[in-house]
Amino acid sequence: MPVAAASAATAAPVQAPVKEPPRNIPEQKQVPRVPVAPVVVDHGTTSTGQSHNTAPALMVSDNMVDLGEVSWNSKTFRKVSLLNVGGGEMQGTVVAKEPWMALNIQNFSGNAQTIEVRVKKRRLPLGRVELHVPNLFAIIWARARWALPLIGFWMWVLLLMASSLGQKLLWGLLAVVGVLAVSEVLMWWSAWHVRMLVPAAKINTGRLLVKSSGGEQQIEVRAKARPSGLRVAAGWALAIGLMTAELLAVVWIVLAYFNISLPGLA
Repeated sequence: MPVAAASAATAAPVQAPVKEPPRNIPEQKQVPRVPVAPVVVDHGTTSTGQSHNTAPALMVSDNMVDLGEVSWNSKTFRKVSLLNVGGGEMQGTVVAKEPWMALNIQNFSGNAQTIEVRVKKRRLPLGRVELHVPNLFAIIWARARWALPLIGFWMWVLLLMASSLGQKLLWGLLAVVGVLAVSEVLMWWSAWHVRMLVPAAKINTGRLLVKSSGGEQQIEVRAKARPSGLRVAAGWALAIGLMTAELLAVVWIVLAYFNISLPGLA
């Protein structure tokens, strides 16, 4: 056998690679994207500035109105605007909570309204002059209470050792206490008359209540009342005259009770 033929017979046959059949892999289905609409926040107005909301909404220009000082010869007023910041047409009323406040309107209708706040001067309360009355006994006790026991002890000794001198000192002490008591009563009496008859400046506060189809709002109103100089002078004159007449009447009653006649009046 030839050598070439033997080599060919012993060589292994070359096999071609076998392709495996493709496996059945499930196909992934793609979910179509749904376009998301942008979120639009409705602020209640269109591009032209008009409100979409049909309900009225009340807004006031000032929640506190200060009318300042009101005197007898002044004309003081302030303006307040009532606005509808909602939709539709607003209707309502304005109510004054104090009798000294005056308004140009009480009922209104529309989306913009101006009210005038005035003062009824004759109904505006005035203050009263307050006099500070010191308590004389409290002052003496606060400043000399450390010496009062010593004074009382020596008064008692003098009363025991020398009856005539002790009695004079005792009567003198009682006279001082009586003068202090009478002075205290007169001061309180005078302060009461002045407080009742002499007017003074006073800051008055009140409220306006706005009721409407768009809600309610409260407006604080402040006014300072100041009396005229003539009225203050008349109050002082009346207080002094009345106190003098009452004091003379009390003195006459005391003298008549004790049957005491003053020189020149007998």
